[in-house]
Amino acid sequence: MDHSRVPALDGLRGIAVFTVLLYHAPIFRLVGGNIGVDLFFVLSGFLITSILLNEWRARGKISIYLFDLRRVLRLFPAAFSVLLFALIFARFVQPSGDLEGSGSDALAVLPYVFKWRLVWLYSNEHGIFITICSVIFGPCPSNSNSIWYGRACC
Repeated sequence: MDHSRVPALDGLRGIAVFTVLLYHAPIFRLVGGNIGVDLFFVLSGFLITSILLNEWRARGKISIYLFDLRRVLRLFPAAFSVLLFALIFARFVQPSGDLEGSGSDALAVLPYVFKWRLVWLYSNEHGIFITICSVIFGPCPSNSNSIWYGRACC
């Protein structure tokens, strides 16, 4: 497999991250900083596609399991370190009332399902999930606070 690095792509990735940082900086708000996010996603898609095509050429097939395993082994140590640092930092900086739920948030971050947890919490709070499931599967036979799991209500 060809694992050569392209310095120009690293430079573009750096520019993308830098524009996002400038966009969020309180002193200098860069208009259009979201273009850095778009650029980062395009580059990531290109690099992921290149990795998968190289695997296809070398092995004649693509193993999503091995791809995901390599990705987790590469990203998890850094993600875990940042998460641990953020939890320790928050413990000393945040008021104690704001720390409620940070442990369950941290557990949701580790397996990369945090956004799904937010969708779940938001939808339960606002009843959107129940409404969508009722439209798709029909009305829930039990009380209105029940949550759909597939075709069964709990």
